Amino acid sequence: MDLTKLEGKRFYGKSRTQFLAYRESIAKAIGQGYPLTVIWQTMHEDSLFDAKYDQFVRYVNTLIYEKKPRPEKPSARPELKPSGSRQSSAPHAASAESEPETQIDGTPEPRILGGFKMDPNRPKRAPVEMPKPFEWNPVPLTEEEIRTGNITSR
Repeated sequence: MDLTKLEGKRFYGKSRTQFLAYRESIAKAIGQGYPLTVIWQTMHEDSLFDAKYDQFVRYVNTLIYEKKPRPEKPSARPELKPSGSRQSSAPHAASAESEPETQIDGTPEPRILGGFKMDPNRPKRAPVEMPKPFEWNPVPLTEEEIRTGNITSR
C-alpha cells in the first residue's frame, strides 16, 4: 500500500490514535503529579498530539481514569411480593406532617431540602428602596448649590 496518498489527508480517529500511542507515558506523568495542561502543551508543541486541550482531557477521563462500574440494569419484569394486607399511604403522610423536631434550646430544627438547610429563625431581607427616576431640569445648579450640596432652586 502506498502511504504517500494519505499524507495531508485527515481521517477519523487520528487524535485518538495519537493519544493511545502515548497512553502509558501520559498515565505515568499524571501519576508523577504533572498538570494535564503541561502534558498536553508538551505533546502539542512536539507534534505528538494534534487535537485541542478539551479533547485531550476527554481522552484522559475516558481512557486512563477508571470508569465507575455501572449499576446493574433491572430485569424486564419486576418481582412482585404479595402483601398480607393493604396499607394506605395515610400513615406515611401523617408522619411527614408531624411537628418539626426541636433543638435543645427549644428552637425548631432546620429543615434540609436538597442539601440546603432552611433556618426558620434566619432574619429576613430588608425591603429594597428603588432609586428615584431621573427628571430633567433645564435650570442649571448655581455654584453655591454645587459647592454645598444644598439644592434650593428646584
